[in-house]
Amino acid sequence: MASNPNKCYLYAYEVYMTAGQAALKSASLGYSLLSIDSKEENDELIDIIINCKGPACGSAWIGLNYDNTSSTNSWIDGYPLSFTSINESSSYCNDGFEGKQYFLSWDGLWYNCPAKSYYGRVHGALYEYRTDCPKGWLQSTVDSTKCINTQTNKQSFFDASTETCGALSSNANVAQVFSADANHELLVTATAEAMKCDKFFIDLVYQNNQWQWFGGNGQNVTYFNWKQGYPANLTANPCVMLNIDDGTWTNEDCMQSGCFICEKSLAQIAN
Repeated sequence: MASNPNKCYLYAYEVYMTAGQAALKSASLGYSLLSIDSKEENDELIDIIINCKGPACGSAWIGLNYDNTSSTNSWIDGYPLSFTSINESSSYCNDGFEGKQYFLSWDGLWYNCPAKSYYGRVHGALYEYRTDCPKGWLQSTVDSTKCINTQTNKQSFFDASTETCGALSSNANVAQVFSADANHELLVTATAEAMKCDKFFIDLVYQNNQWQWFGGNGQNVTYFNWKQGYPANLTANPCVMLNIDDGTWTNEDCMQSGCFICEKSLAQIAN
């Protein structure tokens, strides 16, 4: 989603769908009914349900449940209820359909009681797929065990590696590139910042007469994507940058200020 890069949504449109049908579809899809974390997400979803291509639009089930026993609301996916847009009036709740499941309406409010004419049905449901990466990090599509984070505050390679990436999350380092697919993913990610940076440090350094991953991992460096004429003058330029014009690498001075991409493994997220 534009309002939350760590979440993908699916709008399953139907002219009439009950809360029970929405739950059954959730099980068949393998996706949870969607939770809404912010007003920005809510506004984005309003545009989606209003502009659907079906004969009737403007409402969709979401993953918010009401517990009659405790009189509390909670998201099905277990995420905290940090934002709400619940209709607090009783005008919609006099038709016998008040229930446990909420839907998002075209007016941006959430109701748990569809209009009587719909017999408890609304126009589909919203489902979600969340990555396991924390907010601000993107989950790699090449290696799903990794999260990546683009940084445009230019720094020397060593400051980027030991200060900024490490400050974002413990045990994070500048991104390492093991394949053409991984290189392409970083290129696409970095291109989004093309107005600010035309090249990005990666974790590769030349030391002890060989190419090594500065952040360590015990793996040998087997993939390279040098620009024609590189590497050159390794003594003065032992660090490596990814060029976003063509995805090739050039070796550069480690002390120059540059943009960079941080990465960390999901196993380290809790640290």
